[in-house]
Amino acid sequence: MNVRRKRILAAAITLCCVVALYLAIGCPVRFLTGVSCPSCGMVRACLACLRLDFAGAWQLHPLVFLLPVAAGLMLWKRKNPKFCRGVLFSFCALLFAVWILRMFSGSEIVYFRPGEGAVVRLFLFLRRVLTGK
Repeated sequence: MNVRRKRILAAAITLCCVVALYLAIGCPVRFLTGVSCPSCGMVRACLACLRLDFAGAWQLHPLVFLLPVAAGLMLWKRKNPKFCRGVLFSFCALLFAVWILRMFSGSEIVYFRPGEGAVVRLFLFLRRVLTGK
């Protein structure tokens, strides 16, 4: 098997694992930590856009409308890596700003519940097992 086929196979297996994991537990960041990730709601917002439910998409994640703009700029200016880095940095900064605003606004989509994360639950389980309490 040549190198290209191995890479395609590895990418396909990785994609299948990610999809299976996402379908089984939802967002891996939220599952592990109990804290929503900055892009929480983005996939559902994209799906809402495909259904032409733009108001619902806005409620799920307001930056969903910048995705095509950012992707277009990145493709249009792909010969200018500084510009691409600037667009990417700006989008990430906006993503984190919106995440923080949504975290403290009491949004139903974004939440901070570290006690519900798998890491904390595993730690508490191991502590109970080891201490006998």
